[in-house]
Amino acid sequence: MNKKIISAILAAAMALNTGLVAMATPLSDAQKQEIEQKQSEYKSAEEKLNALEQELQKLQGQAQEIQTLVDKNNSEIGNKENSIKSFEKDMEELQKDLDQKEEMYGKRIRAIYKSGNPGYVEVVLSSRNFSDLVTNVQAVGKLMNLDKQMMNEITTKKKEIDDKKEALKKDINKIKELKTENEAKLKELRDQEAKQKVLVNEANEVQKNIKVDLASKERQMIKYPADVINNPSSSLNDITAARDSLRGIRSQIKVIDKEIVDTIEKANSLIKQKQEQPKKVTFDRGGNQSGGSSSGNTSVGKNTSSILSFAYSLQGKPYVYGASGPNSFDCSGFTQYVFGKAGVGLSRTTFTQVNEGVSVSKSNLQPGDLVFFGSASSPHHVGIYVGGGSYIHAPRTGDVVKISSLSGRSDFSVARRII
Repeated sequence: MNKKIISAILAAAMALNTGLVAMATPLSDAQKQEIEQKQSEYKSAEEKLNALEQELQKLQGQAQEIQTLVDKNNSEIGNKENSIKSFEKDMEELQKDLDQKEEMYGKRIRAIYKSGNPGYVEVVLSSRNFSDLVTNVQAVGKLMNLDKQMMNEITTKKKEIDDKKEALKKDINKIKELKTENEAKLKELRDQEAKQKVLVNEANEVQKNIKVDLASKERQMIKYPADVINNPSSSLNDITAARDSLRGIRSQIKVIDKEIVDTIEKANSLIKQKQEQPKKVTFDRGGNQSGGSSSGNTSVGKNTSSILSFAYSLQGKPYVYGASGPNSFDCSGFTQYVFGKAGVGLSRTTFTQVNEGVSVSKSNLQPGDLVFFGSASSPHHVGIYVGGGSYIHAPRTGDVVKISSLSGRSDFSVARRII
């Protein structure tokens, strides 16, 4: 058991009156050592699970990017196929025009042969004088050129459309080849995801078993001040000291943080009542007092405290790929939904949200900042920093919205401050 936990518990005992001390028995050295050992086991299990989850989130992020490319391929193929259909309609109209003109041309030729006249030659020979001959030759020449020009223009236009159509077909084949490659990559990533999920689930079960045992032991750590807060006869000073004790112990707790937060909030409420403050106040998840009133889950105020409170209220909601609430989320769907309820618009994906707000360093993180994992240019996961080195997020398929520690994330890349 480290000195900080012992000091926090002793400080609470010293701060409270003698009637309070009788309410609970301090932890023995053996109990402290057992808790410390179990916390160490839990930390190791958490680190292993975090590493496996990081890899799974990375695979899911890569799959999302490939899926975007496949969707783009499908859109491009559809557009080009529509262009081909349009060209085919143009070709039909041109063919009709060509058929009509060829029929007219043919009729003229057939008429020449049926009449036994040489056609254009007859026109020339029928000239009455030289001037008439010149005029007739020019007229025949123009007529012949017009026939030839008309046929050439239609033929050229048909070839032009045919060439464009063939070029589009080649483009479609290239895009289909690219789509096939992308789909193969996507399948490979999905297969890797499936295998990784098995490893994650196994590690999660190990951590879960440790967590159940550790939770019961950590409750022993907070029993002393919690009994004070839950005792109706405790004085204002007793409750204040117990609350401060819980705040000190909280940084050393691994798995029952929500229980501590709820107890701190209860203490704050009792303190307010005992001080008979008429002004309504709200409290953030760390027990810090702020003005105003809290709202329900349908809408939250545009401030960090209310945003985090709303995010906390979504704990336990399942992760579903592509979901953006209200009953299930993926990582970026969760952040978009939480900030959206505060009237703050975020885009939909991790690799667009990473460009919003302003950049902040890890050392300057504040509650409410978005934290990204992977690379700064192409992150594969995002969550909301809640303070104390922790963040809330929708982790992966098979898991739920929860609070995790940043210390176990070696792939932290960048943070963005939205409000």
